[in-house]
Amino acid sequence: MPAGVWMRPEYYRIDGRSREQCIQNEARRVRGAVGIIDVGTLGKLDVRGPQAAEFLERVYTGRYARMKVGSTRYAVMCDEAGVLVDEGVVARLAEDHFYFTTTTSGAANVYRELSRLKHDLAAGLRTDQPDRGNSAVNLAVPGAARCWAR
Repeated sequence: MPAGVWMRPEYYRIDGRSREQCIQNEARRVRGAVGIIDVGTLGKLDVRGPQAAEFLERVYTGRYARMKVGSTRYAVMCDEAGVLVDEGVVARLAEDHFYFTTTTSGAANVYRELSRLKHDLAAGLRTDQPDRGNSAVNLAVPGAARCWAR
C-alpha cells in the first residue's frame, strides 16, 4: 500500500488465513514477544534551542519540559481547532535538543507548520530535517530491552 512516496505491506499473508486473522496474529506476536519495523521512511525532524521543550508543548499535546534526556514519548500534533494534524515519537537527546518522527506523508507539512509557528512562538529556535539517508528501526514491546541487550 502507498505510504507517501514509499510502498509498505498492508499485512503479512499466511496461507489459509484471512486478512483479519493475519493482522490479529501479527499484533498478538508483537505484543507477546518482539516486533521490528523499518521506520526509515518516516519523516524526521530536529528542534534545538533553550525554548525547544516549551515550543513542543505548544504544538503537540504532551508534556516535554520534564522529559529525561534519552527518553522517548508518543506525540500527537493538533491544529488550533484541536484537529489531528500528525503523530510520531519524540526523543529528548539533550536539554535543548529534541528529535522526532512524523508520518511518512506528513513530514513536509509538519516541517512547514513548525517553521511558521516558531516565528510566532520561539524565534531563537532551530528546526531542521536531518539527513534523510539515515536508516532507523523500531523495536516494539515487551521484549525490546532484552533484545537490544543481546
